[in-house]
Amino acid sequence: MTATVWGLLLLASVVTTDGSVATVERDPHPVGVIRDARIPESSALASSTQHRGLVYTINDSGHDAMVFVVEAATGRVRATTTLAGVAATDTEALAIGPDGRLYVADIGDNEGSRKTVALYALPQPGRTDSVVRPTTYAVRYSDGPHDAEALVPVPGTSRLAIVTKDLLSGSVYLLPTDLSSDETNVAKPVAGVTVPGLVTDGSALSNRRTVLVRTYAEAVFYRMPGWRRVAAISLPIQRQGESLAVVDASRLLVGTEGLPSPLIEVPLSRAVLNRLHARPAGTSTPAAAPPSSPGTAPGRGAGAVEPDPTWPTWVVGATTVALGGAWLWVRRSQRNRSTT
Repeated sequence: MTATVWGLLLLASVVTTDGSVATVERDPHPVGVIRDARIPESSALASSTQHRGLVYTINDSGHDAMVFVVEAATGRVRATTTLAGVAATDTEALAIGPDGRLYVADIGDNEGSRKTVALYALPQPGRTDSVVRPTTYAVRYSDGPHDAEALVPVPGTSRLAIVTKDLLSGSVYLLPTDLSSDETNVAKPVAGVTVPGLVTDGSALSNRRTVLVRTYAEAVFYRMPGWRRVAAISLPIQRQGESLAVVDASRLLVGTEGLPSPLIEVPLSRAVLNRLHARPAGTSTPAAAPPSSPGTAPGRGAGAVEPDPTWPTWVVGATTVALGGAWLWVRRSQRNRSTT
């Protein structure tokens, strides 16, 4: 993909439809680099909750159904887990479910033509190569096919949610509380909830009842229950920023497709953490609500999304139009790649 196209993607991700700009988060730094030739298209990350220091990743379409166990501090592959009996179409997301299992989400659908997608659940892999036959859950959307690249656990519940990847805005689809391996599970939209366009991954801060999703340039945080947007931060510019994992309550890890693939740690600023910890508006701490103008809300600075008069409306509109053409080109390229 050309630098021009990715520049448009990044610009449109940073410049939101209301003309606001996300400020750059403080002190992001590489912690490891994936160089393994078996992972040319790392499309997702998930931090193990059972094996300290390990993260999981997987290639997207056109590759074997294999989970790579990566040491986050170095980027080295410590083991692989092959999913036996799985002929995946487009694996785009990973998540540690509420039940502690690793879920591989075969939910990519560039052409919007898949009647069903699939989730594959398996025990969290460790540092030993293995072959596992996962539990398969067929999924369909209640309103027809969608392209998606993010699967997230919903804090405070035993449910998973799929976040769709659309040009200008996406949607959230909740899966049933009890998934069935015998029947097709229906994912239903969460009414009134929208997310940014071009969502490429997601995760959750369970201790803060928060779900976060990433685009090519930012991470956006939503308070549970209710999916109330409470903060957004800019992410380091990467070749093709596809993946995101939560390290702990105050640190994220982001990655990119292509080799070498740096794993970049993004600490959350005190301003962002304060927002995530604050009570919802209407309680005794109304300051938790997002700011309505610059300089009026606590936590202003790194990690906050604030209006910026240097981005006039016509720039946002022109960027959107340009991005539309770029996205069509991207989708066409992905379709061609998926058939080779």
